[in-house]
Amino acid sequence: MALTAASIFVLNPLLASLLAPITAWSDQHTRPDVYLVPYRANILVPSYLLFAETVIACLVARFLVTFRIVSWDRTGLIRYVALILFVRGTIAITFGWGPIIGMLSVSQFFFQDLAMAVLIHLAWMRFGGRRAAL
Repeated sequence: MALTAASIFVLNPLLASLLAPITAWSDQHTRPDVYLVPYRANILVPSYLLFAETVIACLVARFLVTFRIVSWDRTGLIRYVALILFVRGTIAITFGWGPIIGMLSVSQFFFQDLAMAVLIHLAWMRFGGRRAAL
């Protein structure tokens, strides 16, 4: 909460003043009819909530994987990332349809899930520490 307050009341005005010349220049070149948000809140809010559910599920999976000491080496990272990609279905769709068609159609979700799994693993390594096998 303190981080949010600091970003709103300190960083936001500071960045706005530093970036004012760039935003003033870019405002001259924008066309409002082109840069519209395609979805309204009735679509965006449920979408963000469903993705939060996915992040929580990945955190729970990371917690469950933590009980094995093998999960902390590189192969543990690869197995964890593969687990998340298989459960979410993005690895099967991406490579099941063929690399070209799969990557063109669902690459956004594949890379989104890949980044989420790797970042959760790295955060867990940094803040969770290594746990002994039970």
